Amino acid sequence: MKKLRAFLIMLAVAIVAFAALSCCAKPHTHKAEYVPAAQPNCSSEGSSGYYYCAGCGKYFSDQDCTKEIGIQEAVLPKNYDHDWGEWRQTTAGDCTHAGERARECKRCGKKETQTEPAEHTLLYHGGKQPTCTQAGYEPYLRCSTCGALFTQTDRLPISQPPVLPAAHKPVLQAQVPSTCSAAGRKEHYACSACGKLFADETCTREVSADELALPLEAHTFNSEHVCSACFAPDHTYYTPGLEFGLWDRKMSLTGLGEARGDIVVQPYYDGVPVTAVAARAAAETGEEHTLTSVTLPASVTAIGDSAFSGCTALTDVVLPSGLKSISKSAFANCGITGIALPEGLESLGIGAFSGSALTEITLPGGLTSVPARLFENCAALKKVTLPSGMQSVASTFIAGSDVNELVLNGSGKFRVESGCLLQNGTPNSVLIVGVNSAVIPDKVSEIKPYAFAGRTQITSLVIPSTVKEIGERAFSNCPALSNMTVEGGFSYYMHGGCLIEMDSMPANAQEKLLFACHTGGAADLSALEHLTSVEAYAFENANVTEVILPDCIKEVGEFAFAGCAASGVTIGAGITNIGYHAFENCSLTIKFNGTRETWDFHAGRFATGWNPEDLTVECLQ
Repeated sequence: MKKLRAFLIMLAVAIVAFAALSCCAKPHTHKAEYVPAAQPNCSSEGSSGYYYCAGCGKYFSDQDCTKEIGIQEAVLPKNYDHDWGEWRQTTAGDCTHAGERARECKRCGKKETQTEPAEHTLLYHGGKQPTCTQAGYEPYLRCSTCGALFTQTDRLPISQPPVLPAAHKPVLQAQVPSTCSAAGRKEHYACSACGKLFADETCTREVSADELALPLEAHTFNSEHVCSACFAPDHTYYTPGLEFGLWDRKMSLTGLGEARGDIVVQPYYDGVPVTAVAARAAAETGEEHTLTSVTLPASVTAIGDSAFSGCTALTDVVLPSGLKSISKSAFANCGITGIALPEGLESLGIGAFSGSALTEITLPGGLTSVPARLFENCAALKKVTLPSGMQSVASTFIAGSDVNELVLNGSGKFRVESGCLLQNGTPNSVLIVGVNSAVIPDKVSEIKPYAFAGRTQITSLVIPSTVKEIGERAFSNCPALSNMTVEGGFSYYMHGGCLIEMDSMPANAQEKLLFACHTGGAADLSALEHLTSVEAYAFENANVTEVILPDCIKEVGEFAFAGCAASGVTIGAGITNIGYHAFENCSLTIKFNGTRETWDFHAGRFATGWNPEDLTVECLQ
């Protein structure tokens, strides 16, 4: 019985197992629904993005349901990612009481609160630096609500800003020893803030700069009478009060200041060598002439324009051996009767000694150029020694000077012969100047302007036939020149005591009257048929009684009769021009060989300045 029961049970189990196996063997088709990926939050689960088959309750990562995954991979559990709202103040705080605020999750409604600690609202306040006499304070913080004060760095409470006491800032100043040109000073302290000076580091005893000053050391003067250390001049030797400054980029004597009489110029100024005398540095005008002598230092190499002009009381000048240039009019109208020019002198300016009282002068041998008017109107000048190296010379260098002797020691370009300075030439020479005893040599082709001007002792001259050109005013202001002879030729001739220049074109001859000798008689030129002009200065200071010009005269040059002694001048009706100052300083009668109407017509076009009020015009027709 028991065995049968066991068999039946086993049979039943077998039947059930077979039935089950028969059922599973039937194939299952998944019908998966996609669940999109979503983040979990505080109120809902999330998804990793999966497929779910409701038929079998399984989860898959692909649409074909071939990759099964567990629920833990598919479904993301809820978390605490709340969607919080804005904080809202629930209890207000202040500097001493804490406050509170709260917020709520927009999804789940969960709430949370925070405590706001008590806190001051601090504002920065800058400090104030102390001065030497007023205290300052450090920067600090101040609560804008309760006004409490705090330190800037540690924010510790304080009753007032930290004080910075007033104090000087002493800096040690070492002692500076004195020299002969600068005072030294004692050791002291100087406040770097206010600049005050103190004798001690604690700045309790204030002192002045005068109290700290040390006395100057004494100068040590050398053989040049200047300090060996600072070049200061010894004013027991050099003249004090002279004025110095830069002129033409050189340290120069620029003025005499209050100095008068005998002047000795120092070689240094402010330690810089004095190398020049500036233009007009010692020039004198008016009636006060107080400079009597000048000694220049060895450092001076240049003397400027008109530096000593007008110093009529200046009789003694000592020039340095290193002097290189003397500019124009430097010693014009000075009282010097003699001066030693250094051998190294390289240049002289126009009129450098014009109008001076020189009686004799020697130009240094190395000088190559003798400029115009160098010794012009030096009435006392009698002898001039010219430089052996001379390469050029102006014919006006002694114009207006009464020179008796010229000396030239060797020169290939020039020579002195019979009182005349000649420029050598082939075949003929050029006469540059002649002195009082001059005789014009044969074979002179040209007489330069002003060649004999101002020679008071010349009484007669013979002009060789070789002369083809005579320059302007070659014989002006020769008051004793009463006789002149021209030895034939085709350029010049004499008539009525006057030198006439012939025209090179005889068919249309226009002759010029160049110079009138001081004959003391009449100059009758009425017979000349081709004389058309009286040149400038022709009758200047002429000693004649009367001048009769031909009717063919067209022009009278400027200053033509200036200072003439004639009582009358006859002018033809053909005159068309009378030059500026033609009758200056004259008292004569102009006899016009024409009608009053013709004179008045021409006179309106004549140059002015010839003192017509001193003249009488007599019309002869």
